[in-house]
Amino acid sequence: GIAHPISQPFSIHLDATLANVEGTPASGGVPATEATGQELYASAQLIGTSLFKEGDLGIIGVRYADTSTSVRYGLDLNTRYPVSRAFKVNPRLRVSYRENKNDDGTQLSARPSFRLNYQLGRHASFEADVGTEWQQTSSSSMREQSWDYLVTAGYRLDF
Repeated sequence: GIAHPISQPFSIHLDATLANVEGTPASGGVPATEATGQELYASAQLIGTSLFKEGDLGIIGVRYADTSTSVRYGLDLNTRYPVSRAFKVNPRLRVSYRENKNDDGTQLSARPSFRLNYQLGRHASFEADVGTEWQQTSSSSMREQSWDYLVTAGYRLDF
């Protein structure tokens, strides 16, 4: 991976991984695993800071993966905006497309979400996430759509 500043508010981040995982034999009641063969993972992000207000963040990212079972493409949009010193909002969108290698199947998904973060002093914060994921899976024999929903909330302590 590499990160490089382009101009005052912008930087570009590039990352690539090439993997070749070997298979394992069955042992002690655990079944054998097959080798994956060569797999490639790559991503690029353009990150901007303090574009509209001091402390904001905007990220546009693309992802690519060529594995033994599929080829995947992705687009990520992520922003964090400080409403006040203690309160930040973080809308995000992730879109991905997958083509299977072992059949004619494809999958398209979109995952919008929204995070709220409230700083409760120097070492504690409250976070809440709300989001949904839509998926459409298709092949020559079927077409399926699904919706999933996500709501989480919690606190974080930093030591």
